[in-house]
Amino acid sequence: MRNNKFCNICNKPYLLKDSALHWHCTDCGLLIPALNERDKHVKVVHGRIPCTCGVHLSMDLMRVHRRHDCPDRILTCRYCGNREVAGALQVRGFLQE
Repeated sequence: MRNNKFCNICNKPYLLKDSALHWHCTDCGLLIPALNERDKHVKVVHGRIPCTCGVHLSMDLMRVHRRHDCPDRILTCRYCGNREVAGALQVRGFLQE
């Protein structure tokens, strides 16, 4: 056990010489084993991306926004099957909040 150390976050052992490679994201706790993947992870997963409606959100919040809140989301009418942009329906008074 002299050459190993246990991680305080995931309780997995790793070699002392590899301690710089054993890194957990400070936002989500995910283990990122490669040095060159850290910046990519932070940019892709936690970076803010623009929506078509102009809002900038992180990827996990963007999924919820595009499904429930975005005025540019596409809604399908349950009666006729027509597809409309939600913002257009709000302007015409079809959607009630």
